[in-house]
Parts: sequence; C-alpha cells; structure tokens
Amino acid sequence: MKKVEFTAETLSEMTMNLLVKRLSEESPYLSNSEYGNGILEVIYNFNSVPKVTDRFSVIKQSDGEFAISFPRRKYEKNLLTKNIRTLYYVIQQYLSTRVVPQGKIIFEFNNGVIDGFQVINEGTYKDLARTGKSDLDLDEILFGEEDDEE
Repeated sequence: MKKVEFTAETLSEMTMNLLVKRLSEESPYLSNSEYGNGILEVIYNFNSVPKVTDRFSVIKQSDGEFAISFPRRKYEKNLLTKNIRTLYYVIQQYLSTRVVPQGKIIFEFNNGVIDGFQVINEGTYKDLARTGKSDLDLDEILFGEEDDEE
C-alpha cells in the first residue's frame, strides 16, 4: 500500500475548495453583515485531508427565552469575496511556514467579516520519528556553558 503525502500546494487547494463551499453554501451567514458572527476553524492533522468546522452562539432574548433560529441568511457577495481572499492569504502563509501542517487556524467573524484569527500548532512525540530530532542538542542547552555576549 502506497503512502499518500500531501504537499502544501495540494493542502492549500483542498482547503480553499472546502472553505468556498462552506462559506457559499453551508454557512453563508458568516459573510452576512447582520448575522455574520461566529467562528470558523480549519483543522490540519498529520498527512490527512483538512477539516473545517464553524459555530455560532444562540443568545437569550431580553425576556430570558432562547431565540433559536439557526442562521440561514444569504451571504453578501462583497463580504464573501473579501473573506475568501483573507482566508487564502492566511492559509498560504501558514502552509508555507510548516514542515508538517498540524493544528488549527481559528477565524473570528464579526458583522460578516473576518475580525481576527488564531493559529494553534500541535505536535506529538511521533513527529520526531516523522521529521527527525532537532539539530540543537538538548544536553548542550541544559548543561553546557553559557555564552556571555555582554
């Protein structure tokens, strides 16, 4: 059985196709100025296809009841275009800096636009077998002589 390895280019294309579908068809409310408040996560696991999740909050009304109306609002084309361009730029930058893409990128949407994002990198001990140990020697760092550069 041949092992499949994903390149940064392949992962980028897969991620962007997934994000375009998510933002235009499955969660179009994220690119809506009135209802576009939520979180979108892009998840990378070692040598696997990317995953995307999104979530939004249901808030209590002033009388204490929950107003449960799942967002079904259509996207606004200009916001959708802006969001996809931002996602593309961030995904490209992230993948170009990772030897092994593994972790999450969490995008925060406010009023239909990406307001910020966080990158959470993950790793396991198995990564040492996959990519090799660091060139830095741990014993030298912990017990070696300190360099005084003052």
